[in-house]
Amino acid sequence: CDKLRMKKTETRMHVPSENEIAVLDKRIKDLKKLYEERLQEMTELKNEIVLLANDLETSRSDSFAELIIYESIEALELGQDDITRAIEFRDDLKRKNSEIIDQIKSLRFKIHELWTKLN
Repeated sequence: CDKLRMKKTETRMHVPSENEIAVLDKRIKDLKKLYEERLQEMTELKNEIVLLANDLETSRSDSFAELIIYESIEALELGQDDITRAIEFRDDLKRKNSEIIDQIKSLRFKIHELWTKLN
């Protein structure tokens, strides 16, 4: 629950009934499944972000970016808000990468035009 940033299941100090055990068992299975899904999603996001950051030669801009780029996946939180932040960060890097590619294409075209005029 801590890693997923979710509310913990409260347990009472009595012997749980079979129904309570079944409900708790289902919750544990659901949380394990959610954990695996979010871990996979965050791993994919981290890999994309690292590649984009390397392409852009991004410096350490803030603590969240630093955490994603330089820390192991186990150090990352897997709350929905963390995944949303990672997605936004990845999308921002993609946008910057696209802008740089567009600039390069524009400059390449201008250089080609100038070269043609010189010849």
